[in-house]
Amino acid sequence: MAEIVFIVFMVVFAGVAMILLISRARMAEMRLKRELDAASQGGEVEKLLADTIVEVARLRERVAILEKLATDDDRRVANEIEKLRRDEGPAARG
Repeated sequence: MAEIVFIVFMVVFAGVAMILLISRARMAEMRLKRELDAASQGGEVEKLLADTIVEVARLRERVAILEKLATDDDRRVANEIEKLRRDEGPAARG
């Protein structure tokens, strides 16, 4: 009789131990998946940030060029008009 009780106890104990081990393995798997998801999202955020920094630098260059064109062209055009007026002034009068 003691042998039967011992065998039943061992089977129940093994079953409970197996359930606990499976639960821990599933929890560890879920935790690992969450960590991997967070890491991959973190990588996406870093890539997005790097892409944004590159785009901002490119846009700053374009704005600097546009500012130069807006200011330099006005002066250049005004100087060219004034030069034409000076060059044509005496010939047009004469």
